Amino acid sequence: MVGGKEKNNDADVWQGQLGYAFGNNMIRGMYGENKPDIGNETKSWAVGFDHNFSKRTKVYALYTKVDADNKGTDEGDWKGFSLGMMYDF
Repeated sequence: MVGGKEKNNDADVWQGQLGYAFGNNMIRGMYGENKPDIGNETKSWAVGFDHNFSKRTKVYALYTKVDADNKGTDEGDWKGFSLGMMYDF
């Protein structure tokens, strides 16, 4: 409680994703927003690429960026790149 009033901690969150497969490959895209009643608005997006070597083995690359609205500062922003391999047993 702040100043005798209870803060509402609700948020509007949504995310959309798309993928397009061609041959043994797939490209992916994602965009989303988080708008809390308290705190900072956050927007995020990602792009990725998958390559299937077989039905059980694939490699992937993914780039993600998150932008937090912190009144003109970069605090809370981040970005990342990942590479990986998945094998289903």
